[in-house]
Amino acid sequence: MNILIIGVLFAIVFGLVACFSGYRIFRFLFAILGFVVGAVLGVALASSLVLVPGQETVIRIVLGLMGGLIGAALAWFLYIVGVFLSGASIGATIGAGIALAVRAENPVQYILIIVLAIAVGIVAVALQKPVIVLATAFGGAQIIVTALSRMVDSSGTGVLFNPLALLEQTAQQGLPTVYMLMLAGWLVLGVVGVLVQYRVTGRATRTVVVPATAVTPVVSVP
Repeated sequence: MNILIIGVLFAIVFGLVACFSGYRIFRFLFAILGFVVGAVLGVALASSLVLVPGQETVIRIVLGLMGGLIGAALAWFLYIVGVFLSGASIGATIGAGIALAVRAENPVQYILIIVLAIAVGIVAVALQKPVIVLATAFGGAQIIVTALSRMVDSSGTGVLFNPLALLEQTAQQGLPTVYMLMLAGWLVLGVVGVLVQYRVTGRATRTVVVPATAVTPVVSVP
């Protein structure tokens, strides 16, 4: 089993967990993302150093692990930052979609993306649950669709699925059938993920109302 297949399988598992259980383990998922980002930065730092021949691999592994652990710890304790970034990603996507739909010029595109990213990020911090559910359900669905595309494609490259491409190609040439199937799969997975997450979290947080017991007054006899 080569590295590509291992990476694809990991992405599918990660996408399924995020899609259907993202809200309940959001902090854990954000910590994983922090580990990945920190590890990449650690390896990049190691690559920029003048290393002793024969020790490059060891130093890259050590700095990668150190960077990953630091990134995971920061992501775990800065949970609210992950909530804001989840909302900001939704806002940025909406802003980019509006800009593409109205064919806005570059400065307007950037303004729409930045303003909506900040606005939805603030809303995410205030509301948290609905935004986290939406972000993890559709984000996980996007990871699954992209991973499956890379697994099916014989060249090993696949297609990096981007829902905004639907707006980029509509008027001129339309979308290929494969991409339309990917879009349909993404929408179905995302909607099912939202429903599952709300059903599971709703059941987990449902309160049980205990009827009040009538209290018989005590009458003292002189």
